[in-house]
Amino acid sequence: MKKLAYLGPTHTFSDLCYKTHYKDAYSPIHCNTIEEAFDSIDSFTDALIPIENSTDGFVQKTLDLLIQKDLFILEEQTIPIKFAFLGDLKYAERIYVQFKSFGQCKKFIKDHPNLEVVLTSSNQKSYDLYKNKSDSSIIPLHLISNEKHISNIEDYENNQTRFILISKKLNNVGKSASLVISPKIDRPGLLYDILGIFKKYDINLTSIISRPTKKVLGTYHFFIETKFINFNPKKFSMLLDIIRESFNVKLLGIY
Repeated sequence: MKKLAYLGPTHTFSDLCYKTHYKDAYSPIHCNTIEEAFDSIDSFTDALIPIENSTDGFVQKTLDLLIQKDLFILEEQTIPIKFAFLGDLKYAERIYVQFKSFGQCKKFIKDHPNLEVVLTSSNQKSYDLYKNKSDSSIIPLHLISNEKHISNIEDYENNQTRFILISKKLNNVGKSASLVISPKIDRPGLLYDILGIFKKYDINLTSIISRPTKKVLGTYHFFIETKFINFNPKKFSMLLDIIRESFNVKLLGIY
């Protein structure tokens, strides 16, 4: 059985995504960082990486590593992100919350200014501190069994995180594609020209994100995602050839 590297420990949202979609196909490898998960990829190991949250936007570290490494996106999965409050609001003095979870539950925290906020490294850590110190915590709803809690305290009801499955191999067909376009020379109208090529081939862009090249100030890569109504490999190959006439192009995946 192949292995799947992702952010651990157990009960993280990455772990939830793994158990929901991949537990029958992979054995898990828990990693401490996104970079560690990327570095674990080889012929026998893929990685499950968060790329976008509907509240926080794109995960910048994920985009940078996709640009840097010769790896490909195989598919994507989206899971709902639900949080709950554990503790007694009448007596609690502090609240433990993982730093990313804090950014998605700001309204609840703001509504309880008497609670000292203590940031943690993981949602599991927040839960463990709550159990050991009898204070309060914010944790994912799926972590709770029978404890009394306040449900759905996230800022936005439809909060979701999108994950991508990354591998050393490239799919040849799919409904979506991701690529990185890097200008050879910066000039006026550069982005306009890129968008015009996609319009000419009637390909819908679902996102376009600029990331610094980290070489010269003011120079950027463009991370682009597309959706196809009907994927045509020949047509898509022609599109890439035209873009390559003026830009550097890295195909990140068809999925």
